[in-house]
Amino acid sequence: MVGLIGKKIGMTQVFDAKGEVIPVTVIQAGPCTVVQSKNAVTDGYAAVQLGFGEKKAQRATKAYKNHCLRAGKGVFATLREFPPDSANQLAVGQQISVGDVFKPGDIVSAWQDSMATSALLRRIFEWWQCGRKRTSCWSAVPFQAHAMVW
Repeated sequence: MVGLIGKKIGMTQVFDAKGEVIPVTVIQAGPCTVVQSKNAVTDGYAAVQLGFGEKKAQRATKAYKNHCLRAGKGVFATLREFPPDSANQLAVGQQISVGDVFKPGDIVSAWQDSMATSALLRRIFEWWQCGRKRTSCWSAVPFQAHAMVW
């Protein structure tokens, strides 16, 4: 197993031996639950699907809810696939924590999935009316921009 799913909690700082400040990102990584184990025979590729976080069951579709409930731990907010480790065979419903994947001193590569960018841009466009001009059948110049060029 080469990965875990986590959530950014915040930022803090630590001091090294020389007394210099090092900025640190605090991440809640795990515990993750194995939701599905995929193999090359049935799915065409090998992967392990992990679930992290909680989600209200009423806000999930019936197919998503039933898929998550097969692991026996509830509905997950996030599902991600990772390549499997040949040494470990993980069972559906098994909990994976940070100590199972990483050792002290390991170099960790983090990846961010942010959903705020598109929502922010949409609000900017709505606020400043950056979209096309309103059109109707009697409009003289239907695609004219709001700003005028002199």
